[in-house]
Amino acid sequence: MGSSDVLGYAVGGASNPAILTPNDAFAQRFTLALGAMLQANPDAKGAVANIPDLNVLPYFNLVPWNALPLDGPTAAAVNQGFAQYNGGLLQLQAMGAITEAERILRTINFTAGQNGYLMSDENLTDLTQFGLPSIRQSNSSDRSTLTLAQALGQPVGGNPQVVRGVSFPVEDQFVLTSTEQAEIQDKINAFNGVIASAVQANPQRLVLVDIKGLLNRVREGSVNSGGVSLTASIVPPNGGFSVDGVHPNGRAHGFIANEFIDAINSKWGANIPLVNPNAIPGNDLPIQ
Repeated sequence: MGSSDVLGYAVGGASNPAILTPNDAFAQRFTLALGAMLQANPDAKGAVANIPDLNVLPYFNLVPWNALPLDGPTAAAVNQGFAQYNGGLLQLQAMGAITEAERILRTINFTAGQNGYLMSDENLTDLTQFGLPSIRQSNSSDRSTLTLAQALGQPVGGNPQVVRGVSFPVEDQFVLTSTEQAEIQDKINAFNGVIASAVQANPQRLVLVDIKGLLNRVREGSVNSGGVSLTASIVPPNGGFSVDGVHPNGRAHGFIANEFIDAINSKWGANIPLVNPNAIPGNDLPIQ
């Protein structure tokens, strides 16, 4: 419980704050739901999972920040179109309206090869009174959503002169800035604190299953079964996520099941046998 309270906000590029569950509301609802299950059968015991970090999901890693390829003439033509914008940034820096660091961040400069895409950034200084939008190019601190793969470089509204990521900024729902990533991580940490506290309040009946830790180890490449690794990707045969880039596939769920089994066996001296993840299909190999 709790993962979808963050996931829906994150997959939409943190563009709709209204759907992000407040900490106090989550604590109240989680405690109520868990309490209802505990009260339904006073002899029952349970395993409670925490929430994984979202940056482990391929959904936020498959589209790189520099996913925009341009040839030299196109890059030069686009740069000419932003010359006035860049000049305005220099003037505003001289006026003290923005710092040199922000001027450099906001300067648009495309080159031949792979480029950061043009994007909106609501965290930039509001310069609309000077006629300048809050735009910049993406950089290595940004995380694109998987949905950007189909939208980047495409004409907007059927106009070939208005191209998303080149002359038209990628919208908020397609990218997570570093500020938004930190906000999401803080939310996950807060929710996981609620979950851990609820388990600690019922030590005889509950055990915490560290799914967050498991998936972080998957990302680091340190999880395997019989020498066959599990990776934080969608690429078969080792990739542990389904092709939506969000949900674990069948083989990964075998590892997750074992994490639950290990926690239960250790907590209550049970002897539930582990499953063999390698006997469970993951993603299919592509057929040509």
